[in-house]
Amino acid sequence: TDTQPMEGAQYHQELPSYSMENGYVLTRQLLDEGKEFTAVFAFSDTMAVGACRAIAEAGKRIPQDYSVAGFDGIELCSYYNPTLTTIRQPIQEIAEESVHHLFDLLDGKSSHQHKIFPGELLEQESTRAL
Repeated sequence: TDTQPMEGAQYHQELPSYSMENGYVLTRQLLDEGKEFTAVFAFSDTMAVGACRAIAEAGKRIPQDYSVAGFDGIELCSYYNPTLTTIRQPIQEIAEESVHHLFDLLDGKSSHQHKIFPGELLEQESTRAL
């Protein structure tokens, strides 16, 4: 499979970022151009839902024809059909740490810093092994 960005991605810059519409339009374009691929990894779970719609409209099945995975771990993933594979972010931990750091910055107790939060892969029904 090709890991390069889709050639027409610049054409669709007016689409809302990380939206279902964006995932739908870009996946539809990929399918319409006849590109060979086995999976879609979307930048967000909402984009993954849009990609699933485009795949279904093309008469293809998930995960039998194409695997789909997203990123965020939103609740929708567990209720979508098929349930979406995703990487869950520790949102609560990120929010709490951000607030604490912001107050420390405002009080002069801290300076700029980078923090990495581990994600969790939730393998669900939208992906399969090749």
